[in-house]
Order: sequence, then C-alpha cells, then structure tokens
Amino acid sequence: QASDTFGRMFLMEPERGAVYRYDGDDSIAARAAAQGVSPVEWYLDALDRTDGAAIANWPVLNQDFDAIAELMQSPVTVMGLADAGAHATQIMDASQPTFFLSHWVRDEGLFGIEEGVRRLTSDTASLIGLTDRGVIRPGAYADINVVDVDGMSLSLPEIVHDFPGGSPRFIQRATGIDHTIVNGRHFMDHGRHTGTLAGRLLRST
Repeated sequence: QASDTFGRMFLMEPERGAVYRYDGDDSIAARAAAQGVSPVEWYLDALDRTDGAAIANWPVLNQDFDAIAELMQSPVTVMGLADAGAHATQIMDASQPTFFLSHWVRDEGLFGIEEGVRRLTSDTASLIGLTDRGVIRPGAYADINVVDVDGMSLSLPEIVHDFPGGSPRFIQRATGIDHTIVNGRHFMDHGRHTGTLAGRLLRST
C-alpha cells in the first residue's frame, strides 16, 4: 500500500524547479526502485541532499495533460480556483495563472497570448457578474499586470509564517510578473509589495 502511495507522489527539487508534468518513471517509488532502496529511504535522502528544500507533490486531481488540454479548449470551460485559500499548508494552487501562461500559452502554444489573458481575466470576471473587472476600458477598475511571458517561471513552493500568530502557509514565487497595478496604483514590483493598499473588499448584494 505504501508503494502505491509513493507511486502517485513526485518530488520537486531545487535543481529541476517547479515541474508539474510527470510520467510513471518520475514517481518517488520508481526513482527509489531504480536505486534499489525503499521510497522512504530515497525520500529522506533527497530531503537531506537538498537541505529540506525538496517538495513532495501528490496530485489529487486530473494529471492527464491531454485531457486537461481538451478541457481548457472547450468553450464552456472557465478558468478559476475553488478552495479560496483553504488547506494553506497542504495545497499551493495560486500559481495556476502563471503556469497557464508559461506552459499552456508560451510553451505548448495552446492559445495565443490575447486569448490566454482573456481566459484569466474577463472570462472569469464576467461569469460572476463583475463587468468592470478583467477589462481595460473607461470606467473599469485599472487592474493590470505587466508580464514578461518569455521570462515567466515558478520557484518551488515554500512555507512562510506570515499568518496571524505566526501560522504557516505555502507560497510560490514567480519571475516574469514585473508589475501589478491595482485601481491604477502600483501594488507589486517584481514580486515585492510596494506598500500601497489600493484594493477594495468585494461584498455580495
């Protein structure tokens, strides 16, 4: 049973970066078997070798990239996330937009950049009735990301203790997102917060 579990787990290592596309030979179980050791021994050796920086990735949803591509190209599919920040020490899916633009748009060419941006912005906003978000036009909120698509990449997820009381959560840093402008004000500069708090709490009516 343990080998079945490790057969569905993969390791993100600093030298390889944030990798999400795997085959069976990439699993912890397969890599351990190739070295003739148990999965637990191999995993502990990897943690020791990377000084604890390696991250075990255990995909819990669809891992078939051909099926994912088919789903994303469907006209009824809308991009989005569902857990709203829950399971903060177990799941790191806030990097989905960066992975979408860097992998599916840039590397795979599944969409053009204009279509990719639309799917991440106005597509999702209009679904829930936010007609003044996700678009650049007079009267809409001036929320803009300035991105270097060619330079986009993801670092390994890491734990930080910045919740109230020093509680932990996973974060994942990215390169290639040069500036984020919220309501017309410079909010993030190359991944660093500028100190500007320009957002506004959205309330249901």
